[in-house]
Amino acid sequence: LIIPAHQSGINSLAVWVEKLGQEDGCLVTVASGGDDGQLTVSTVRAQHPEDRELAGSQGFSQISDDHAAQDNPSNQFQLRLHSQFSIPLAHAASLTALKHLSVT
Repeated sequence: LIIPAHQSGINSLAVWVEKLGQEDGCLVTVASGGDDGQLTVSTVRAQHPEDRELAGSQGFSQISDDHAAQDNPSNQFQLRLHSQFSIPLAHAASLTALKHLSVT
């Protein structure tokens, strides 16, 4: 899985996981700050083959496109880009630190 995020180097990363339940896998969110001053947040959905077997037709297979499903047999661990957004000029200089803040 290749997710383009920055034009040059990445200076900071913040990563957190949201568990969706056994049949739905989890969402891994990666926020990155780069030399280019850009902030990028990507969310990847991770699914283990045993989780999909439990989910049946209501699970992960619904969000996969047909081409991706053909490229990755159902018995392999799957990663899919769920969402991504970027703020090109989030800072005038390099982003050197990121922190995930929670409400709890």
